[in-house]
Amino acid sequence: MKSIHSLMFRFIPLVLLLLQSIPAAATVVVNDEPLSQEVLGSLEHQFQIRISDGRYWYDPMCGAWGLESGPTLGFTLPGYPLGGELQTSASGGSGAGTLTGVFVNGRELHPTDVHQLSQLITVLPGRYWMDHAGNAGYENGPALVNLWRIADQLGRGGKAYQQRTAGGYIGGDGDTWYFFDPKTGSSVMN
Repeated sequence: MKSIHSLMFRFIPLVLLLLQSIPAAATVVVNDEPLSQEVLGSLEHQFQIRISDGRYWYDPMCGAWGLESGPTLGFTLPGYPLGGELQTSASGGSGAGTLTGVFVNGRELHPTDVHQLSQLITVLPGRYWMDHAGNAGYENGPALVNLWRIADQLGRGGKAYQQRTAGGYIGGDGDTWYFFDPKTGSSVMN
């Protein structure tokens, strides 16, 4: 009996070492909930891209998305039932309006988002809604403005694009561009 127990205790460190060398399951988290491999595979097939592991926020009302605690990195189709509910603090705020005091569809905007938006209209602290077509207004109120139309009129619109490259993803809206490196999770927006 002693010999079996002593053999087991000799192999436990080896088993632990082997378990540590097995990579953890890849995860894509959207609005604080991991996506199932089935949903992730379906999205990657539909859009013909690989979605990098990471933590993202997604606004199903307007299709905006970004890395958790960060600004908007792009827009995709609205209405996907991805992850959990969009949190007020998804872009880094405390949820109490301490980051910018500007809320769209419940999410407090990141300072970069407010700066970009202020290139189109005067941005005041408050609570607003926006849909996928660019229509926006005060929360629970009618549409007051169409942001895409204003961007076009100011010459800041243009054709939105997104492209997969050997080094990552590039995209933009005709005025603003971004680069996203899926290996590191780093992004640049200008």
